[in-house]
Amino acid sequence: MMKKLLAAVLLLGLIGYALWQALLPKEAAVEDELESYVNGSVDVQEMPVAGIDKGQEAPHFTLPSIDGANTSLRDFRGKKVILNFWATWCPPCKAEMPEMQKFHEQYGNDVVIVAVNLTSTEANPNQVQTFLKEGGFTFPVLLDKEDVVGTKQYGVLTIPTSYFIDEKGIIVERINGPMNFAQMESFAKK
Repeated sequence: MMKKLLAAVLLLGLIGYALWQALLPKEAAVEDELESYVNGSVDVQEMPVAGIDKGQEAPHFTLPSIDGANTSLRDFRGKKVILNFWATWCPPCKAEMPEMQKFHEQYGNDVVIVAVNLTSTEANPNQVQTFLKEGGFTFPVLLDKEDVVGTKQYGVLTIPTSYFIDEKGIIVERINGPMNFAQMESFAKK
C-alpha cells in the first residue's frame, strides 16, 4: 500500500513539474533561431522547428546507456527510431516490453528502439538492470537519472509514452499508453 501511495505521489509530482516546465519560455531555442535568421545562415522556411509535436524535429539529447556509454539521439540519424519512455514500476510499460523485444528482433536493422527509463522515478535504480536481464530485453536502454529528457524535453506526463521518429529526426507519431507489435510494424513499413 505504501509503494502505491509513493508511486501516486511521485506521478502527481512529475505531472505538476512537467506542466510548470511547459509554461516556462524556451529562450535558448528562440535565440538560436533568431540568430540564424539574422545572420542568414539558415533558410527559416526549410528549418524544422524542434518540439514534441508531429512534424517537428525531435529534441536532441545524450544519456548514459544501461552499460554506461553515453548515447545521443543523433547517433541514430538516418534510421527510423521508436523512442519509448518507461519505468519498471509501470504495469503497462512491462506489458509492452515483450512486444518491443519481438519487434526489435524482427525489424532491428531498419528501426531502432530506444527505451528511456525514467530512472529518477525508480524506487531502486538497480532494479532496471535486473528487470532487463530477467526479461531478456536486448534493445538499447538509456537512463534518465535526472529527468532531463522525460518531462523537461519531451513533456511526458504518463508512461509509457512513445515517439515514432523518421530518418530525418522528425516526429511522425506519438503514442500515449502501451504500443503493440502492429503499431510498430506499421511504422516500420511506411
